[in-house]
Amino acid sequence: MKQVIEDEAATIELDRIIEFYEVDPEGKDWEDSKKRLLSAIMKGRITLDEESGVVIMELVSPIKLQNDDIVKSLEFREPTAGDLKVLDKYKESESMAKTIHLASKITSKSIAIIEKMIGRDLSTMGAITSLFF
Repeated sequence: MKQVIEDEAATIELDRIIEFYEVDPEGKDWEDSKKRLLSAIMKGRITLDEESGVVIMELVSPIKLQNDDIVKSLEFREPTAGDLKVLDKYKESESMAKTIHLASKITSKSIAIIEKMIGRDLSTMGAITSLFF
């Protein structure tokens, strides 16, 4: 996908998202997430809907379901304590399983749908979930 939003506008949008979720950005992991988020914002793939409190991510590769419906985007809401509690059942070394399970919870999509995501979408999803920690 090509860039559709200028660098400065993308930075402003990321700052708006950070402020909305009251993120305290710091550390190497955050720097990696920030780069991924900025890239996706510049490509027009991430937007914040403040009214509903969700980050909307357009998928690079839409997911075709068995009933021929197509998932073209995901809406990420802020996780609840209950969403985060389910992560306790995973070991520290099971970070991908944690990410997939959390994404399923906060997008209201099945784990099977999340597991069909391609790498670029999965990386962007990970960056979005980093906003909440």
